[in-house]
Formats: sequence, C-alpha cells, structure tokens
Amino acid sequence: MVELCKQKGLKAEVMSFEALEVEANRFDAIWGLNCLLHLPKARLGLVLEEMKRVLKPDGLFYLGVYGGKDSEGIWEEDFYEPKRFFSFFKDEDLLAVVSEYFKVDSFQVIPSEVIGGTLHFQACLLRKVVCLIDRVMK
Repeated sequence: MVELCKQKGLKAEVMSFEALEVEANRFDAIWGLNCLLHLPKARLGLVLEEMKRVLKPDGLFYLGVYGGKDSEGIWEEDFYEPKRFFSFFKDEDLLAVVSEYFKVDSFQVIPSEVIGGTLHFQACLLRKVVCLIDRVMK
C-alpha cells in the first residue's frame, strides 16, 4: 500500500504503531479501521498512548474493530495462510481500555446479523482531551 501511495506522488512510510516517527500534536484526526485488532492486548495501551501523542488537542481518533467476545491468539478458522493473530474485546473491556487514554465521544455496535459471522463490529469515536494538569506536567 505504501508503494502504491508513493507511485501516486503521496508521502507514505512504514512505521510501527508503537513508535510513530512523527512530532507530537501533528494530526487533527486518525483513522484506524481493522488494524489494531492484530495487536496483542498487552501492547494496546502503548499504541493508544502513541496515537494520543500525535493527535492535536481535541483531535479525533476513529477506532473500528471486530469484537464482542474475549479472545486473543491465532485464529484457527482464518482462511488466510499463514493464519493471523487477532485480539477481540468484549464491548465493556474495549471501552475500559480506550477510556484510559481518550474521551469516548461515541461507541456504536453493528450486530453480527448485519455483517455476518459470529463477531459484531465496534465503532469508537475517541477524542484527545488535554486537561489543565496535563499542561502543567509538561
């Protein structure tokens, strides 16, 4: 995907979610659709902290993932080879994690009956809120 972007004259780079090579407060918004579900649950906080770091104050982060059940590991039913790693959260557990880093502006579930399969879709609109204590600490 990065190579296709470069062919179109766009600036694109490969980076780790955990160490974005971007200055703080750079982006007004971040779009994360079905990418962070491949991350081990223990590393999600590091990634959310990094997303928060690069967002401008009051910036928005859209996080969309499949979930609804508590599961982590190689998905044996995966049709891809090699089989992929997935982390799925129950709704309340995902909200608990993201709430440690962001204000939740919206959380919506698209039921599994609508999208097919056994999982539902979790759509989170998150906001970076900078409070007075954060400013004093810096």
